[in-house]
Amino acid sequence: MPEPDEFISIAQRLMDKSTSGQRTIEALISGLHEASRRYQVGLGAIVGSLGVQLIMARALKKVSSRFPYLKDLAIYEDGIDAHSLLGQKSDADYEEVRRGFESLLAAIIEVLAELLGKDLATRLVLDWVLKS
Repeated sequence: MPEPDEFISIAQRLMDKSTSGQRTIEALISGLHEASRRYQVGLGAIVGSLGVQLIMARALKKVSSRFPYLKDLAIYEDGIDAHSLLGQKSDADYEEVRRGFESLLAAIIEVLAELLGKDLATRLVLDWVLKS
């Protein structure tokens, strides 16, 4: 099931905030880690660190068929590590990698929406993740 446009929009804003406008693979990798760390901090208070990791793992499973390179990502207590992509992707792949990362971040919201309802999940992400 594709993510609602609203979830993608939130994910794009989160990546913009986390990459500070830099357009390199390294910036995307750091940005994904920063964005996932924001999820950990904001949502960890509700579901705990392990709960956030499980939500991230479920989201990763949802999008990895569309973006196979995401299968190599690692989920840790402090966020998602995408450094395995450094040898696989170059700055020329920036847009593709960014779309994959945004889809992953949107899928995290989608999983939250499945658990908490769309309105509450969206509000939590907007209030806790984007504002932190």
